[in-house]
Amino acid sequence: MATYRVITTLDDDRWDLIAFREYGDPYGYERIIVANPHIPIHPKLEGGIKVWVPIIAAPPAPAPPWKRGGTT
Repeated sequence: MATYRVITTLDDDRWDLIAFREYGDPYGYERIIVANPHIPIHPKLEGGIKVWVPIIAAPPAPAPPWKRGGTT
């Protein structure tokens, strides 16, 4: 079951700007569009629209070099 955060758009918001603000990655916009089938896909959104943003788990931190294995 997905967990969502609800945000309100600003005037002239774009899907990629929302993804950048929420995920730090403008290419994460697709998951936001999929979670909001009730919102027409336009290049720019009006202000005041409630958008459901899926909460994604943070990627695991990389292991320190001495735990990565391999040979030196």
